[in-house]
Amino acid sequence: MLRSPLSYVVLALALAGLAIISTRTPAHPGTPTPDMSAAASAWLASLDADLRKQGTRPFEDPERKNWHFVPKQREGVSLKEMNAAQRKAAHALLRSAVSDTGYLKASAVFGLETVLREMAEKRGRRADHRDSELYWFIVFGDPRGKTPWGWRVEGHHLSLNFSSVGNHVLGFAPVFFGANPATVPEGPRTGFRLLGNEEDTARALWSSLTDSQKKQALLSEKAPADIYLTPGRAAKFEKTGGILATCERRSKSAAVRRP
Repeated sequence: MLRSPLSYVVLALALAGLAIISTRTPAHPGTPTPDMSAAASAWLASLDADLRKQGTRPFEDPERKNWHFVPKQREGVSLKEMNAAQRKAAHALLRSAVSDTGYLKASAVFGLETVLREMAEKRGRRADHRDSELYWFIVFGDPRGKTPWGWRVEGHHLSLNFSSVGNHVLGFAPVFFGANPATVPEGPRTGFRLLGNEEDTARALWSSLTDSQKKQALLSEKAPADIYLTPGRAAKFEKTGGILATCERRSKSAAVRRP
């Protein structure tokens, strides 16, 4: 778990190339994904000319690689800017790309912004930037064609990036889900843990290791202050080590692979 100076611990999982949840997009490149292509086209068709221009870029546009998980203004069209029909089409696009569990997790990330705003306002602080509709959708390239295209939905503690050629998936990375607060401390959602299953699985895996395995697996007694491989940082660790999952007993290896 990450250490944070905040009163409530921020829990986040970020993976480049592997989703922390099962997705409808197949694990192997080249597998057809017609639903996602059709859903992206339908969302674009629901937009007026100005919003469509705002919500599209060429596939090669540098913005496609400009991802992040912090709260800030994004390129694309936010849920806040969409009407009801457009939001419905945007949610249909999201549903086309992830599992039911993944969709619920993404929707819950949206909802935690409301929790953070209510917590701040209860303490007399303004938190206008905490808004469950400040999540942006953007399409890169033409989902109706045979050339590479992709799309992204992104906002605070969520970044889902998908790339395809026509109806065939190329990849779904980077993928980021974050939870703040890790456990909702008050209000009607008290006790809710967005990434509770992932956190519990990690702790169970650690508890299952022997003392010698823990010594081998532990890279540092001190957790980093923030996400280690943040956007723009080379995917390189100063210290490497650990235990190969293939070397573990079946029960432990299964915990590593659990979605």
